[in-house]
Amino acid sequence: MEMKIGINRNHLLVLVTFGILVGTLMAFATGNDLGSLVNVFNTLTCDILDLLIPISFLLVVAAAVIYAAGQVGSAEMRGKSQSWAIWALVGAVVAFAIKVIGPMIVCAMYCSGGGTCTGLPSCLSCP
Repeated sequence: MEMKIGINRNHLLVLVTFGILVGTLMAFATGNDLGSLVNVFNTLTCDILDLLIPISFLLVVAAAVIYAAGQVGSAEMRGKSQSWAIWALVGAVVAFAIKVIGPMIVCAMYCSGGGTCTGLPSCLSCP
C-alpha cells in the first residue's frame, strides 16, 4: 500500500491565509526588535477577548432564529435546525467560558503569588 504525501486545496488555503495573517502582523510590527510584534499580538488578543461576549450573545440569538425557522419546515428540517441551534448554543457557552474563566486560568498559570505578571496583555492583568 502506497501513501501519497501531498497537499490539497484546503491545506493550501489554510497555509496561504496563515501566511497573509503573519505577514500583515509583521508589517505592523515596525522596528528591529520583536517588542512591537508582541504588542501587536497583545492588542489582537485583547480585541478578540473583548468580542467574545457580543459574539456569544449573537450566537444565542442566531440559535433562537434557527430553531424557530426550522419549526415551520418538515420533520427533517426540524431535526437539522435543532442540531444547528444546539451547536450555536454550545458555541455561545464556550465563548462565554473563555471570556470569564480564561483570564483566571492564565493568571493562575503565569502570575506569581505577589501578583507580578510579565509579558501578559493588559486585558489579562492579574490582581
